[in-house]
Amino acid sequence: MKGYRLYIWIFLAVLFILNQTAERIFHFYYPVLFSYLDDIMCIPIILGAYQVICGLFNPHKKKDLPLKFILISVFSFSVWFELIIPVLSPKYTADILDVVMYITGGLFYYLFFNSTFLFRSYANKKKIGIQGS
Repeated sequence: MKGYRLYIWIFLAVLFILNQTAERIFHFYYPVLFSYLDDIMCIPIILGAYQVICGLFNPHKKKDLPLKFILISVFSFSVWFELIIPVLSPKYTADILDVVMYITGGLFYYLFFNSTFLFRSYANKKKIGIQGS
């Protein structure tokens, strides 16, 4: 992970830590942040960490994650945290909006961390010298 993607990932990780600190240490509770901010950042943070770790072990391999991998990750988190854990522990509750946040986080990851999607058309225009939007 290089350039702007690394900065976005660091920003998300710091925001996650600040949110957890506010909730657990300072007992600051704002329902929307407490309920959904961690869920929306979960997929980008974890897949970004996965991408960094894979890059450390194989620096010459293509670093973008396939859409299928992202979708499986979103599905796995949704099933685990919204179906399985609430059954195992009364401390946790299932919430369909959490699933929407996982999906949104996966979409964010796909758009901003995978260069093959967002910047493909821009790079092709620059390569062949097309000007304009």
